[in-house]
Amino acid sequence: MEHEATVEQFRDAFAALNKMERVGLAQLAGRLASGASGFSSGEDLLSEAVIRTLNGRRVWPMDVPLETFVANAMRSIVYAERASKEMSARDCGFDFDARLSPSPDAWQAAPETPEEAAMRRERHEMGAQAFERARQTLRADAEALNVLEGMAADMTAEETREAFGIDLRAYRAARERVRIRLASWSGGRPQ
Repeated sequence: MEHEATVEQFRDAFAALNKMERVGLAQLAGRLASGASGFSSGEDLLSEAVIRTLNGRRVWPMDVPLETFVANAMRSIVYAERASKEMSARDCGFDFDARLSPSPDAWQAAPETPEEAAMRRERHEMGAQAFERARQTLRADAEALNVLEGMAADMTAEETREAFGIDLRAYRAARERVRIRLASWSGGRPQ
């Protein structure tokens, strides 16, 4: 780590993140906080990562992209929180493995058959082709293309509208154009 950011550099870089970068970090924070992390929301976790950097407990190496640093800081915080809880519970005599799993194989999925694997790969390929064709034909329709990108990023309607600055009526119309385009290649009808 040759060059570590100052608190001011971190604050300025974080403030300069665009909407998509902020939405991506918020989504990751929400997923990380949704488990047994001790954080009530993704916003709490994201705030904790930022606070720890601003007060010097974490230092951003400037050769690492800021989003990557914050994402890894959140993962580290959640991991440490969970490990601490497990250690405390074990100190109290609670056996997580015995309590959570009735048998060693309870959480293992049945192995995928060769036919299932082939069908999964084929569905994935068909979906990828339909997505790419839709992307190509919608390149002149910025709102529909943004909605398609939001769908691909697994964003909710609200997150997509906020990230791309689309009002509700325009979002609904663009989503319908995307759904019709995708359905035309998948052989189905839009729902």
